[in-house]
Amino acid sequence: MVKKQVLIRQAKGTFYRPKETIFGEVSPSDEELISFLTRKGDKITGILTGQSVYLKLQIATQVPSTLTIASITPRKK
Repeated sequence: MVKKQVLIRQAKGTFYRPKETIFGEVSPSDEELISFLTRKGDKITGILTGQSVYLKLQIATQVPSTLTIASITPRKK
């Protein structure tokens, strides 16, 4: 499906179906990515931390270049 460009590879083992607009293909929004990274079904597996939280709470105006997520589960090697 990746070769037919039905799915786009986001990262190893992570794919998404691009949405088609009048401006072309659109990747998932930041909110969708954060939700994917911090939840598994109804269970919360991580929490958004760092400078991204300040932007979300509108305390800061600078947009961080990276997202920091604190995970509840240990990191796999």
